[in-house]
Amino acid sequence: MRLETNISAQILYLYEMEDIVIVAENSEETKIPVPIVLRSSGQTILDESYWFDFSGRISLHIRDVIENMFSISLPDVGEEIHFASIFLDFELDVNDSALDVEFQVCRLSSQSLEKMSDIDVLRIPEDYVMPLCRCAHLPGSGVDIVTPYRRYSKPSWLSVSGTDGNSALRLVDLSYFPHEIVRSFHVELSGTNPVICSPQFKVCAGHFEQYLFSNRYGGFDNVAMSGSLQFEAETEHETGVYSGHLQPISTDLQPLWTQHSGYVSWRTVLAMRDLICSRDIYHLNGGELKKIVITESSLSLSSDETVHSFSFKYRYAED
Repeated sequence: MRLETNISAQILYLYEMEDIVIVAENSEETKIPVPIVLRSSGQTILDESYWFDFSGRISLHIRDVIENMFSISLPDVGEEIHFASIFLDFELDVNDSALDVEFQVCRLSSQSLEKMSDIDVLRIPEDYVMPLCRCAHLPGSGVDIVTPYRRYSKPSWLSVSGTDGNSALRLVDLSYFPHEIVRSFHVELSGTNPVICSPQFKVCAGHFEQYLFSNRYGGFDNVAMSGSLQFEAETEHETGVYSGHLQPISTDLQPLWTQHSGYVSWRTVLAMRDLICSRDIYHLNGGELKKIVITESSLSLSSDETVHSFSFKYRYAED
């Protein structure tokens, strides 16, 4: 058997990872299962046996198990956390090391040196929380704030450290910004070529729900939504008959929330593929970040429409 996918000594980008394909070279090889082990930093993260399909191929979908190794927790608002390298080393043993390859995976997209988000324009509230991530692969970059009237070059109130090969993530409350900024602005990473820009932020009055999620470019997006947030409850009742009478035994209640986005741009809806597929999604609730799990979503676009929206249902991970 042989590896059809060339991964030996390669750097794979997590968001573009495709299945690793193993091909049988004769019919005898297809008659027995193939033991496959995947390790990282001495830890076994996959140990399974696979059968060849009718075409004599095994397709290994290992992206999900690798993505679990890159999970990031968010800091508190106004705080900063550091996280390890965006690269991890892996060793794949096939058929008891008959095929043994080593490779690296980068938790970013191959486009991460060109952009930080797929969103173009975003309406945000006055209490917006901005996630700022400084990745180790851009060690010389700083953060600039650009308004229609002025550029704020590397302001101290937006400093993000990230040293010694580590990356850093900081959550900045919009109240930290000078008053004259808070209407329309965007963020640029200075010292990069090409210049990497955030969405154009437009500050609006009113109440917004805020959802932070890891995106394909190594950081987080925070999408503020002005649409309604609806509470539902899925309940299950268990009953029994005692002394000839029907009696309640227990009631299980599962809170369920439905978020409607309100008006968003075309590109924001397209960018929501990262939100609905992300393993790290947080709702800013009462000043606290609570992890959520999406259970159902609805995304649709029509080229002849000028107003776009989407919705999703979720539960809190702690429920």
